[in-house]
Amino acid sequence: MKLHSLTALPMIVNPKSFFYSGLHFSERFYPFTSQPNQSSCHMTGHSRFQPAHAWPKSNSCAIIMQQKRKREEPLPTKPNQKEKSGTYIQVSAELEPTIYMPVVQFGVRIGLGMLAAIYFFAVPVPLFFLSRPQIFAIIGCYVAFHIGWWMHYRRHGMGTLGIRMGALVDLLAAFTAATMDPFDVPPTGMLIIIAAMGNGIQHGLRVFFENIVAILLFTIPAFAVRQVFIPEALPYQLTFILIFATVLLCYTYLLLNEIELLKKKSEKLARQDPLTKLYNRNAFMEAAGYLLLLHKRERIPLVVMFADLDNFKTVNDTMGHAVGDEVLKSFASIACKLLRSSDIVARYGGDEFVFILANTTVQEARQVAARLEDGFAKWAAGRGIAVGASFGITAIPESSIDLEGSLKKADTALYEAKRNKNKSGSGIVIAPGNQPQS
Repeated sequence: MKLHSLTALPMIVNPKSFFYSGLHFSERFYPFTSQPNQSSCHMTGHSRFQPAHAWPKSNSCAIIMQQKRKREEPLPTKPNQKEKSGTYIQVSAELEPTIYMPVVQFGVRIGLGMLAAIYFFAVPVPLFFLSRPQIFAIIGCYVAFHIGWWMHYRRHGMGTLGIRMGALVDLLAAFTAATMDPFDVPPTGMLIIIAAMGNGIQHGLRVFFENIVAILLFTIPAFAVRQVFIPEALPYQLTFILIFATVLLCYTYLLLNEIELLKKKSEKLARQDPLTKLYNRNAFMEAAGYLLLLHKRERIPLVVMFADLDNFKTVNDTMGHAVGDEVLKSFASIACKLLRSSDIVARYGGDEFVFILANTTVQEARQVAARLEDGFAKWAAGRGIAVGASFGITAIPESSIDLEGSLKKADTALYEAKRNKNKSGSGIVIAPGNQPQS
């Protein structure tokens, strides 16, 4: 996937795992409160995640960018495609599972464990083959597991396997309670529905589906065990309770699936420039935030580049808005073909475009700008359109996360390029203070 395609932006909806600008983040979710001295620049804007600068360096952040890409040829656009002179940087984003309300989830789990203990303590008839102390020991293990789960989440975050383990323990505990319940129609059977729906809505559709499959697999042996102690036929009302519960779970899954699809569509539209299909300004600022945090932590060279179309207003006024739209779309298309999938491309506003080039020096960025300027000029000349492009370039200082400052420098260089283009013949200016980089 291309980073300048909105589907590759790992920022809004429930990221599961992604490769971003040469760094791999494992399927791990972090709370804000687990690390001190945190920045206000957050991973996604959702309170369930830890900021990127506090991620562990061990397994969750492994460098896969081994060599710099030579820019003589356009980069490949297919995932996992190898390059002649380097390693292609994969960018992918999956949407589940996630953790929406971890504090509420923890409270519900502990609360249900306590309610189950009260229920089995006060039940007026003998339990099945387990005694009350044994039931309380199982409940104690359940509560202890989730306290440990919560403490691990608070300190280290929680991977996909941990999320699934928590959901599985909930289901096993619920089935144990329902199986040990001495009544023909066990009230504790509601715990199964609570566990499935709660974890499914909390962690996403994939976990919900896995819970439904687990329920279907566990229900038969669970009630087979009950029939050993209650040899009578399955109570009429319990039969239909099970049927209705199955319908409820499946119907809820279908509704959530439709809601997720609509959510993804609306979030994509909110971050996509409708004309060029690039990032819009807001999406660019969020995506750039990731790269800046990685730049500060991993010392990845970053270059900001502004582009402005020369004579665009005249073309738009004299040749019509349809031609103007075609100019913008063509420039965006040429830029996407020339740049790498790890680079960020966005329409900043009007006829201005902004780029962040990862693992790139200002000299390499100048070469990219020259190729883009030349390619766009050839396209315009072939259609008889008097339009060109000017570029301003600056490197983001090492360990800096000051995006606004770098944008201002690139913008200043851009307008210097526009002013001096007729004199120098070049529409590319590197901002002052950018030392040669190797």
